Amino acid sequence: MDDMSTDMDCCKRRRTSVDSSQAHTNSRQRSHIRQFRRCTDDSLTDRLNDGLQTEVFSAETNQNDRLKAPIEEDKFCSKFTHMRRITTRWIKPKIVNPKVKFSSVLIYFLILLASYSGVSGHSSALKRYRGQRAAEEPPSSIEAVFSTGNESIALQHVIYNPAADVIYIGGTNRLYEITADSLEVKSVVETGPRFDSARCHASGCGPESSVSRSLSDNINKVLVLDPAASTLIMCGSVSQGACHKFRTANVSLTPEYIPRSVAANDPHSSTYAFVGPERYKPWGGSEALYVGTTFTAVGDYRHDVPAVSTRNLYDLDYAESSFLKQSLLRIDVKYRDHFLVKYVYGFNASEFAYFVTVQKKSHLPGQEETGYISRLARTCITDANYDSYTEITLTCEGRHGSYNLVQDAKLASAGADLAASMGIHSGDPILVATFAPSIGHTAKAENAAAVCIYSIAYIETKFNENIHMCFNGSMQYRSMEYISGLILDGKCPEAGTTGNIFSFCEVGLKISGTSPAVGSAVLEYEQRSLTAIQATTTAAHTVLFLGTADGWLIKTRRSVRLPCTCHRDLASCSSSSLSCSVHICQSPV
Repeated sequence: MDDMSTDMDCCKRRRTSVDSSQAHTNSRQRSHIRQFRRCTDDSLTDRLNDGLQTEVFSAETNQNDRLKAPIEEDKFCSKFTHMRRITTRWIKPKIVNPKVKFSSVLIYFLILLASYSGVSGHSSALKRYRGQRAAEEPPSSIEAVFSTGNESIALQHVIYNPAADVIYIGGTNRLYEITADSLEVKSVVETGPRFDSARCHASGCGPESSVSRSLSDNINKVLVLDPAASTLIMCGSVSQGACHKFRTANVSLTPEYIPRSVAANDPHSSTYAFVGPERYKPWGGSEALYVGTTFTAVGDYRHDVPAVSTRNLYDLDYAESSFLKQSLLRIDVKYRDHFLVKYVYGFNASEFAYFVTVQKKSHLPGQEETGYISRLARTCITDANYDSYTEITLTCEGRHGSYNLVQDAKLASAGADLAASMGIHSGDPILVATFAPSIGHTAKAENAAAVCIYSIAYIETKFNENIHMCFNGSMQYRSMEYISGLILDGKCPEAGTTGNIFSFCEVGLKISGTSPAVGSAVLEYEQRSLTAIQATTTAAHTVLFLGTADGWLIKTRRSVRLPCTCHRDLASCSSSSLSCSVHICQSPV
């Protein structure tokens, strides 16, 4: 009876459980978007006062098993276990008569089959779909399901439009508009495949061109919302990374095509864009599109695409383009082919625009053994010529070593508890980021992860520290030879020659800082990759949502900035000062 009660208790506690091999297989299928709501449990409620609360949800996407049996129906699991125990004990005594023994075994088998049919029949009922959403009520941890219905359509970007309460999803060859509450499809726009050639300009090759074009998938590279103009800007990998502007009132209408090379024109090179303020004119400014694009050698037009640029939202031309000033930054042509910068995230905070990047530690050829690092790049929103561009290194140190490759980052606000532990005010901006250690000297991430949190106030202090090191004589060189348009031939000014500087946005910088912004890991995972992060606040707490490479959604509540280490099965985490066990229970077999 103890074994039976243990199995029943385990099943009742179970909120989400999947077979690890099944989750690994399902993680490759990225054609689903799901909404999750918090599943309640007495054991989790008892830990609300702990510094970390973690909940894990399965995000499996198997086409043949999109929905599991709901949590409320775990009575089938209990009934199955109960019947198995009873029948096992019933036939356990030795039976001498072969006929009686055969009958007993047959009855035992039929009982098990009937119990299993009850569970599988209930699960089969949940698999019935109407269109692209579930016809039956989904499990309690899943409120709605969106499926592309096509495994070849990978999803790259998701944007929420609060004014219309809809979600835009950019994927390979598709743009979806779905409702935010039920994930019902409102519109589907076919964005590809397109006949394309890297030898053609963004405006096209022309009808008389002899260039051979092939049918190419259009990978979504940029998807941003311009609320002021009620437009959605989407850029793909075809047509030299050109963009379309959709009307948010009806995305099904023919979009406006903008023949400018903005995004990367291959499937794998990065592009990140965000809408932020520019104040290039003393009498005012406007919203602009900040874009970071990895250089590609695909075609003859890629040298025209800058590494970082500020573009107006009307026709995506440079926000400032005159004989003296251009709102862009280029990697020097000598290093452009091999010094490739991956743009992971970008945001605006106070008077600066930031980009989070991964790049080689050394820009010089033949020094690949120095490996890769994560960096934070910054420029003033009042600087129309990118002279204030500066970089510093971003590190994340954990108990198991250094995590040098940033995987994702988000700008968020600190809850009161977290803010108090960081020495900032409640609501102050923070940068939350997931990291991974690199495999050797490559840019490939190991199967491990960490989360670090930085206050924007601390980041600005580190930038100012590195700038002062150049201007007070601590540094002789700006160490940014890989950027075009060096200031003073890359040399720092002599100490005492610049006088008092009211604002570093008014002087030429282009400095590669040597003093890093150091973060201590607040959460570490062994043998698990975190590929996405999002943050929000509830009451006084800061809540993080973490997405893993193998299809899990993890919810963790950060009240204090203390470390926690979780293991491969996500069921055991350890910390010296707080409880951080994950609520997982596998079903009995």
